[in-house]
Amino acid sequence: MKTIFKYPLATVPVIMLHLPKGARFLCVAEQNDAWYLWAEIDPNSPTVERKFLVFGTGQPIPEDIVKWYIGTIHMHNGYVWHIYEELPKEAPSYDHQQQH
Repeated sequence: MKTIFKYPLATVPVIMLHLPKGARFLCVAEQNDAWYLWAEIDPNSPTVERKFLVFGTGQPIPEDIVKWYIGTIHMHNGYVWHIYEELPKEAPSYDHQQQH
C-alpha cells in the first residue's frame, strides 16, 4: 500500500537520500526552520540512493548534468532555493519521476 512519508533535507548543495524505489515526489518545503521532501512511497519497496542538487535564485546551474526539477523552497528569511534530482546521464529528461 502506498503512503506519504516526510524526509528531512540537509541545507547543503548536494543531498543524498535513500528512498524506496518508485518514490513519487509531492513537494519540498520549509517547516519549523528545516527543509523537507514529501513523497508517496511503498514502504515495502527496497531503497535506492538518490542525489539531489540545491541552487539558490541567481546561482548558475551546470548544463552538463541531467536533472529533474522537484520544487522550490521559500524561506521565511527571504532566500529561495530550487531542488533538482540529478539523473544518470543516459536517463531521458522528460517524465523521469513517473519512471521510478
